[in-house]
Amino acid sequence: MSDSDGKTEQATPRKREDARKDGQVARSEDLTNTLLFGLFAGYLLIDGARLGAELTALIVLPYQYFDQPFAAAAEAVATLIFAKALTLIMLILIATVVLSFTIQLIQIGPLFSTKSITPSLKKLNVVNNIKEIFSVNSLFDLIKMVAKTGLMFLIVQEILYGNLDMLLKLPPYGLPGVLYAQGRLMQQLVFTVFFVFAVMAVIDLFWQRRRLSKQLMMQKHEVKREHKENEGNPETKNFRRNLFREIVSGDMAMLPHASAVVANPTHLAVALYYKPPATGLPVIVVKGSDAGATQIFKAARLAGVPIIQNIGVARRLYQQAVFTSIPSDMIEAVAEIIVMARQIRRAAGYEEPEAAEEISAPDAAAPDAAAPDQASESGNAGLRH
Repeated sequence: MSDSDGKTEQATPRKREDARKDGQVARSEDLTNTLLFGLFAGYLLIDGARLGAELTALIVLPYQYFDQPFAAAAEAVATLIFAKALTLIMLILIATVVLSFTIQLIQIGPLFSTKSITPSLKKLNVVNNIKEIFSVNSLFDLIKMVAKTGLMFLIVQEILYGNLDMLLKLPPYGLPGVLYAQGRLMQQLVFTVFFVFAVMAVIDLFWQRRRLSKQLMMQKHEVKREHKENEGNPETKNFRRNLFREIVSGDMAMLPHASAVVANPTHLAVALYYKPPATGLPVIVVKGSDAGATQIFKAARLAGVPIIQNIGVARRLYQQAVFTSIPSDMIEAVAEIIVMARQIRRAAGYEEPEAAEEISAPDAAAPDAAAPDQASESGNAGLRH
C-alpha cells in the first residue's frame, strides 16, 4: 500500500513526533489485557485463600441471623454484604485503572493527547469505514480472535484429558476432593492460558509497531521538503552553530594544515600546528571533547592528518587555551608526536601540509612568555628529530 502511494521512505523523527502528539502511537491492547490477567491471577494464587475465606463468610452470613426477625435480619445481611461487595469492587476497579495506566506508560511512555477522542467528520466517512473493515488489519484481528478461541478449547481439552484419572477418583473424597481438583485444574489453566496469550500479545505488539511504521511512511518529496524546512529554519541554524561552538574550540579551517591530532583515545582531541620558523613551538589550533572530538577525528581523517593516541599528552594539552603554544615542559613529548606524525605521512605517501596563511591569535606563535628566547631555541632543537 505504501509503495503504491509512493511512500517508500521511513518516517522522519519530526513526523513521528507529530504523530505522537496526535495520539498516533503503537500500543497493544492484547498486551495490556494479558498482563492484567496475569497480575490478577498471580494475586489470586498468593492471596486466594484469604479472599476465599471472606467470600465463604459472606455466604454463611445469613445463618447468623436465624434467631432474629426477618426484616431486621434481611436489612443487616444486605448492609454487610453490600459493604463487603462494594469494597471488593472498588479495590478491583482502582487496581485495574492503576495497572492499566502503568502498563500503557511502559508501552508508549508519558503521553496526553485529546485529538484521538475529538469528534471528526472523517470518522463518519462510509467509504473509509468500509475499507477499514476489509483491511489487512481487520483480517489480522479476526485471525487473532479465532486463534485465541481455538487455543482456549485446546487448552481446556488437554488439561481435562491430562487429569482424567484424578477426576475419576474424586467421588470417594467428597467436597474436599472436588475443591482440591478444582484448584489444581484452575492453576494449570491460568498458567497455560497466560503463557499462550503472552506470546500472542508480543506478536500483536510487533504487528502494531509495524502497522504504525507503514502508516507514517513518507514520499521522497515530503522528506526533502521537511529537510529544507529544518535547514532553512533560523532557530535550527543558530542552535547548530551554538552547539558546534560548545563542542569544538578553535578554528576548524586550520585542521587540514595541522601537523598532528593528539587523542585520548576517543574523548579528547587536540590538533597541533607546527611550521618553523613561523611557529617557535607547536600551536594548539583546535580542541574538542566527546562529540567535538568525534568531529575533529572525522575531519582529520578526511584531510590526511595523522591521529596519535597519547592519553597523558592529550589531557595536558586540552587544558591549554587554543591559539597558544605548548608549555615548555612538554616540548620533548610533543616532539616525539610530531616526528611520529611525519613518519606516518611519509609512509602513507602524504606531503607535509601547506603552511596556513595566519593563525588567528596575536600570541599564537609565541612560546612561554616567561622566557621566550630560551623556550624558542629549546623548542626548535627538540623538534628537529
